Amino acid sequence: MRSLKFMIHFKNNISPFARSLSKDTNNIILKHNAKKNPLCDQNKKRGFTLIEVLIALAILGATLTPLILNQSRFLSRTYMQSNMLDRTFAGLHFMVDSFAEFEQNNKFRTAKKIIESPETTLKFSITQPKTALKKEFKNLFKQEVSLEWDGDGKKQQDNLVTFVFLPDVEEK
Repeated sequence: MRSLKFMIHFKNNISPFARSLSKDTNNIILKHNAKKNPLCDQNKKRGFTLIEVLIALAILGATLTPLILNQSRFLSRTYMQSNMLDRTFAGLHFMVDSFAEFEQNNKFRTAKKIIESPETTLKFSITQPKTALKKEFKNLFKQEVSLEWDGDGKKQQDNLVTFVFLPDVEEK
């Protein structure tokens, strides 16, 4: 809907033709003024120029790039830490299960297991320590689970170690 503005012209300031029309309106004529209304001006540019849009995109890109890079690094570190935690818990459960089997049959001293997610090889061993502890505690055993996986193109390894005192088991 167009809004219209009108100018009031008095008898002395208008043309003779407009003066003849103004006799019916008590010497006042209302004249439509289209140039003062920006909605009616067809020459007025609307919208943004291409340069303005490109500058806005450049500023937006410069602002968001560091944020996206930090988010990417954060997600990568979170993924690696999650895998490490999963490996640690798998190693701990493997140690507990292998030790339970060792206590039941007292025969094997090593075990091996491969898990798929995250891909890791677990190796369990139970031995007597070869230190001064062996002299002090004859039935002290060292439990160890070795975690091995490929990370960043190279083999990586971590170990979980505990000591267990078993009074009725002797080293064979």
